Amino acid sequence: AVGARTAAQAQESLEHCELVASPENAPSLARALHERWRANAGGAPWTIVAPGALDGDRSLEQLSGATGWRVQRIALYRTLAAAPRTPRIDLATWCLDAVLLASPSAVAGLVAQAELPRGLALACIGPSTAAAAARIDGARVLEAERADLDALLATLPVPAIP
Repeated sequence: AVGARTAAQAQESLEHCELVASPENAPSLARALHERWRANAGGAPWTIVAPGALDGDRSLEQLSGATGWRVQRIALYRTLAAAPRTPRIDLATWCLDAVLLASPSAVAGLVAQAELPRGLALACIGPSTAAAAARIDGARVLEAERADLDALLATLPVPAIP
């Protein structure tokens, strides 16, 4: 499972969960699976079912070349970014310290809706969100160590106290 909540749901619904990623994100789960596969001396290639977002992380597929894994992806959902707004919101006028982002589609929606000042901190909950934010010209991307609110808040710049 990608994280503790997914593992708990798998245990409740399927009565089974053997592995939980740490940190809780898809690339970490792919690395943990790869380590487990290697610990079994490689062995026969696995067929892995990967349910998730239509445009979700593809770390398992990236490892398939080295492992021979067959990854069967099942797109269970997709997120849609907000439609473009005219005129776009000028975030420079809001005097923001940071924007919290929890998905790549949130990044796309933000770009569709707003003009971002150069250097604005974009605090991202995980690697796929951070990768999407990094495509914004002039962005200052901060990535949480774990996919939870406390870790996301810990990335925020601390204002200087006069």
